[in-house]
Amino acid sequence: MSEAPEPKEKARQGQVEEQIEETLRMVLTPEAKMRLGNVKLVNQGLFYKAVQTVLYLVKSGRLGEKIDEAQIRQLLEKLSEKREIKIRRR
Repeated sequence: MSEAPEPKEKARQGQVEEQIEETLRMVLTPEAKMRLGNVKLVNQGLFYKAVQTVLYLVKSGRLGEKIDEAQIRQLLEKLSEKREIKIRRR
């Protein structure tokens, strides 16, 4: 049987999500934030990969300015590239 998360865990998770949202608000333009919101609705896995990448860039100090929509689109394209598997028959 699975147990429900403890109230402390829920509160901590809520705080972490709030901090992430605040960081994204600071480093993304409104258009880029809207684009990520749309991606979250359609493909949560890709959304979380993009957020992780943006947070990594913030922590490593590689961002000089806000990320705009074109840069987010570029990032999403790179993250969503599918790997091709080629099978050779002998």
